[in-house]
Amino acid sequence: SKSGTITVSQGGQCKLTCDATATPTSGTAPLEVTFAATETHEGCTGTPTFAWDFGDGATSTEQNPSHTYTNNGTYNWTLTVSVDGQTCSKRGSITVGQQGPTITSVSKAANPFRLVVMGSGFQDGCIVHIDGNPVPKTSFKSTTKVVAKKGAKLKVMCPKGVTVKITVHNPDGTISNEYEYTR
Repeated sequence: SKSGTITVSQGGQCKLTCDATATPTSGTAPLEVTFAATETHEGCTGTPTFAWDFGDGATSTEQNPSHTYTNNGTYNWTLTVSVDGQTCSKRGSITVGQQGPTITSVSKAANPFRLVVMGSGFQDGCIVHIDGNPVPKTSFKSTTKVVAKKGAKLKVMCPKGVTVKITVHNPDGTISNEYEYTR
C-alpha cells in the first residue's frame, strides 16, 4: 500500500471593478457619442465581456463603441462588465435636444441693402444676428430662407471688406452655426 498527502487551498476570489464614460453627454440630433469602458480584475481566469445598452434599443459588445442618437430625448445607458460570474455595472444619461437652424449661404440683395440667408430649420419669428447683435429687422420667408433688412442700419453692422459672423436665433432658443460673410 502507498500513502500520500493532498493539499487543497482556497483559490483567490475573482474581484472585478469597472468604469464608463460617454462623450459628449448632450447635443442635437444626430448626436454621435463615444463610449469608453475600463475594467480591473484580480483572481479571475476568464476574459471580461462588455455589454452596452444605449437606452434607445441599440446595444453593443465592444469595449469602446460609438453610437449615434437620431431622435430628441433623454437616454439612460448602461454598461455591464462580466468575468467568472462577477458583474460590474455603470450608468449614465445622454440628452439629445432639438436640431437647431443651419446656415448654408448668405448673399447680398440689391437696393435697399438686404442679406438673404439660406439654410434649414428656420422658424417664424427667428432673428438674424451679426457678430452677436440682432439686425434691425428679420423677415421670415420659409424654413429655408430669411432676409435681414433695414438698408443703411444693416450696412453699418456689415461694413464693406470686413468679415462678420452671422447666426440665426429661433424663438425656441436654438441657434444656428456661425457663418462668416464678407460684403
